[in-house]
Amino acid sequence: MNTIQSEWEKFSKAVMPPDASEPQVHDMRMSFFSGFSTCLGITLFDVAELSEDAGVAVLEGLRQEAESFSLEMIREAEQQERNQCR
Repeated sequence: MNTIQSEWEKFSKAVMPPDASEPQVHDMRMSFFSGFSTCLGITLFDVAELSEDAGVAVLEGLRQEAESFSLEMIREAEQQERNQCR
């Protein structure tokens, strides 16, 4: 079973530099768990109060927003990589 902690460990290994400072790791972990808590709160409390169709629409909007953010981050990383190659 996946846990928030196991997802954090995978995420941090993928994005945190090995020499990250303790405050940086702490802040990133806090942000990661806070983001999860916010998403869980939306799905458990806000969406649960809606009709099935409205709930599906909200969840689809959240999925699209997360996908857009991911694509934005990928574009930024690619741009930074191109700038470093110059």
